[in-house]
Amino acid sequence: MSHLAKLQITNFRNLLDVGLSLHNGMTVFHGDNGEGKTSLLEAIYYLSVGRSFKAENEREVVNQTVALNGGQCVIHGQAIKLEKEYQIVLLAQSYPKQRTDSSENSYLIKKQIRVNKVAKTASDLFGTISAVVFHVDDIRIIEGSPSVRRKFLDILISQSDREYLTSLRRYQKVLQQRNKLLKSIREKRANKSELVYWDNILIEDSYVISQMRQIALIELSQLLENHFNQLGSENRKIDINLKSTTVTNKSKEEFVKWMESELLNKFPIELKAGTSLVGPHRDDFKILVNGFDIGRLGSRGEKKILALALKMSEASFISDRREDNPIILLDDVLSELDENKRRCVLYMASSYGQSMITTTDLNLISSVSGINPLYAKVAQGKVYTQ
Repeated sequence: MSHLAKLQITNFRNLLDVGLSLHNGMTVFHGDNGEGKTSLLEAIYYLSVGRSFKAENEREVVNQTVALNGGQCVIHGQAIKLEKEYQIVLLAQSYPKQRTDSSENSYLIKKQIRVNKVAKTASDLFGTISAVVFHVDDIRIIEGSPSVRRKFLDILISQSDREYLTSLRRYQKVLQQRNKLLKSIREKRANKSELVYWDNILIEDSYVISQMRQIALIELSQLLENHFNQLGSENRKIDINLKSTTVTNKSKEEFVKWMESELLNKFPIELKAGTSLVGPHRDDFKILVNGFDIGRLGSRGEKKILALALKMSEASFISDRREDNPIILLDDVLSELDENKRRCVLYMASSYGQSMITTTDLNLISSVSGINPLYAKVAQGKVYTQ
């Protein structure tokens, strides 16, 4: 059973100096909006996947005043997994630049990651400890762009399968090189034959990614149906359909031949566009509820409940695959739920080894029987345990 035992945060957004001892079970962080509750969960999530669930880059999370003065942000977590201790340190160092009339907040951020004092990449963090975060923006998975759903799927599978993560990272690098080469060929600075090397790697990793996404979505579909119906008042049929530019129902040999042919046929269009048009980087999936595309046809309320059920399914998926519970992070998701749905979500969270919840209204939690959390108040970037 994994859990986060200690947490030290320095200069992360408005959390300038926070030190916490954490325990298994449920912890509720309460306080007014803007005091630092979400930032606290955001920092914990960083320790799991090396990235924020809100910000696009490190510039947004380092305290701005500190960054402009060449300071650093540090998140230090002590995690326990299978009775082994992991010291995880994420450091974001600021390097101020000379300011010009057109530049504000002029600084660069360089991130470093260490696990037990050994330098790691963000990819290396996957699998050390897992975390699933529920927050109000999760509705974007249902109604947002395909890139949001691909990101959700990639993080889901990567937290439970190292082979997938390795193939995904290599595929992304090859894709960048291939796109650069297409532009060079278009500009007569390279030869078409140079694509062969990159295409072979692209095809190999495309097969792994496509197959594993298809398998994951089949598993996720059943989990989602169970969780969605727990949150609803009637039984509904859930299907998740992968929309892909590749094929997922062929053997590897058939897949390779098919993709070689597809890349050959699409080459004139890719050359004109200067970008790769075939591969899992263009995948998407849609969720059907009783045959209807809820992302396109559902109400906002239905989409919110489906997004919540999807995140519950993510937690179940990781727990089943890894045989180890992820840390559950609930960021102010209870306020728009009725009592039955709140009870369902809180019981789910309490069934995992460690869960952390933020709220502005303690009554939303204290009114649910059978939930006995620890409480901590967050105010002006400080955390006060009770």
